[in-house]
Amino acid sequence: MIRFSVADIYRSRMKKEFLYNIQDIDNISSIFKHGLLSHNAAAMLKKHKDISNAQVQRRREKLLANGIPLHDYANVYFDYWNPMLCAKKEINDRLCILAIDPEVLNIDGCLVTDKNASAGDAEYYYASAGFNFLDFKAIYYVQWFPSAKQKKQAEVLVPNRIDPSYVNNIIVHNEANKKRLERLKCVNVPVFCRRECFF
Repeated sequence: MIRFSVADIYRSRMKKEFLYNIQDIDNISSIFKHGLLSHNAAAMLKKHKDISNAQVQRRREKLLANGIPLHDYANVYFDYWNPMLCAKKEINDRLCILAIDPEVLNIDGCLVTDKNASAGDAEYYYASAGFNFLDFKAIYYVQWFPSAKQKKQAEVLVPNRIDPSYVNNIIVHNEANKKRLERLKCVNVPVFCRRECFF
């Protein structure tokens, strides 16, 4: 029996190359050493700069996804141009947008959500079946209305961690950060300075 590729379906249907994660630049070395970790796993590291919203994380810590604590999933977005990136625009000079290979969608136990996973009415689906339930028009809106804010932040949830081999490239806001990352021996992917990718 040939198993179909969820990643191939995503690329074909959405015409998109990557998924995305937004991080502080200080976390990049750790990500290339340990992988992109779940919230709980990252919290165990001695040095991890959490840029997420504390109030949102308090909601997430109470939630389960397929019987597993939401904080035990590594999460990425379908679109980086979203409310989180907008909310963090004051620290653009510290932000990194990690482009993640959609092959993570093929990892066993991978889930997708129809909106920000912290939303009380968010629905969780296995990646293999979830695309039919997601509003990709809303997810990829360049602008969004308040009613679509949660949908813009639809997520891909991968149990425990995403191996660093799934990181395809990194986008930063300025040349100084580009040079800083290029000096790190552990960073073995292209780094692009693209101010237009930030708010």
